[in-house]
Parts: sequence; C-alpha cells; structure tokens
Amino acid sequence: MNKKTIAQKIFSLATLYNDYIEHGFIRKHEIPDFSYMDAPQQGYIPKEEKTKQYNSKLKIDTKKRKIIELAENILSCQQCPLYKNVKKIPGAGDVNAKIFIISYPASIEEEIAGRPLVGKIGDFFKKWMNAIDINFNDIFITNLLKCPPKKNPITKENIETCKKHLDKQLEIIQPELILSLGQLTLSSLKKTFTDINSNHGQIFYYNNIPLFPTFHPMDVLSNPLLKKIVWEDLKKIQEFFKKNL
Repeated sequence: MNKKTIAQKIFSLATLYNDYIEHGFIRKHEIPDFSYMDAPQQGYIPKEEKTKQYNSKLKIDTKKRKIIELAENILSCQQCPLYKNVKKIPGAGDVNAKIFIISYPASIEEEIAGRPLVGKIGDFFKKWMNAIDINFNDIFITNLLKCPPKKNPITKENIETCKKHLDKQLEIIQPELILSLGQLTLSSLKKTFTDINSNHGQIFYYNNIPLFPTFHPMDVLSNPLLKKIVWEDLKKIQEFFKKNL
C-alpha cells in the first residue's frame, strides 16, 4: 500500500471520528490530494539505490585494500636479481579503472618520482588521453617491470617473474581494456616477438581481457612520424568505449 492510500484512509477515519464527536452525523468531505507523499523527495534515495551505492563503495574499498596489499608485496619482492638497490614502482591510478596501461620497464626518472609515465613523456601521454576524452585520473598505469633495470639486462625470466604481479593487478582491477605501450611490452605479453609496426591498433587478448597495443610515447617523441599512426590507434580506443558503454 502506498503512502497516498494510507493517508487517505487515515483522513477518512479522522473525519469520521470528528463528525460523530462534533456533529453527531456523517458529513461529506472532499479528500485532499495526497499524491505528493509518493513523489520522490529532494535528496531522498530509495532503499534499492542505497544498497547499490553501498555495495559499489564496498567493492571499491575492497579493491583499494587488495591493491595496497599487493603494492606492499611488490615493494618487498626479491624474486629476481633486479630488486637490489632500486626503488620499486608498484603502479598508480584508479582501482576502478576501465583502462589499464602497461608501460615499458620502469625508468630512473620514474624511480625518482615513484610512479610510471612522468615528466615530458607523462605529459605527452596525458595529451593522448585528453584527446579521446579519458581522464588521466581514471586510469591505472603500471610498468612491465616494477624494478628499474638500469644497466642490467632485461631477461625473459625477469619479465615472467614480474608478470605475476601484473596478473594480480589485473585480477583486482578488472579493466575493460588493456593498453600496452611499445614493442617490448607487446612481445612480452604475447610471449613471442610481435612486431608493433604491423600489430598496433589491433585487438588481442591477455587473461581474457581485450589487449590493444600501440607505440610508446617515448618512441613517438623520438619519431614524430608515428604521431599520425598513434592518433588513428587512439580513435579506435575511443570507439571501443563508445560501443561498450
């Protein structure tokens, strides 16, 4: 029974009682319009919506806790020789991100900043995201290798060991799309040499998540001829999210 019906019944009972007490007989009354009682109140949130909001917040809080725990594991990781005398970079961004960025192994500049894609390269990448209406704060970015290799050679063993952390990050965040940047990143995810020149802008899959490769911002800054190619790739990403909203 809605509030309007309840109010009408209460009004009828009240007037009936009042008629007998005051007048001794029943009079005809015009029942007021109580429709406003069932109208959504300003600032009022239905119970179903409150439950939905609560569950959403709980899910995000759980993701934050898990990603922090994983970051602590990454910072204490000693599973490959690269861990010595370096500042590890677990990754940064929105735990509820729809797009997950995998960049080159961490650089010294990124090590100093403590986060991936910083400085001139980071600013350039932000322009890419802005161009396709993706807020830089709404994505998650991590490196293929969390430890800056510096002058150490990068081996398949290093990459495979560190991918355990990467896979866990993907499991927690559950993005709709992975954007891999550069040749090394793509080939490492594919576990075989995969030419970025002929495979950029295509959809592959990694851990059952759509994987979209393009060139790394550093490569584009070194070779401006790649700008047009990357722009075409970015438009495909924009179209992907339009179709999957």
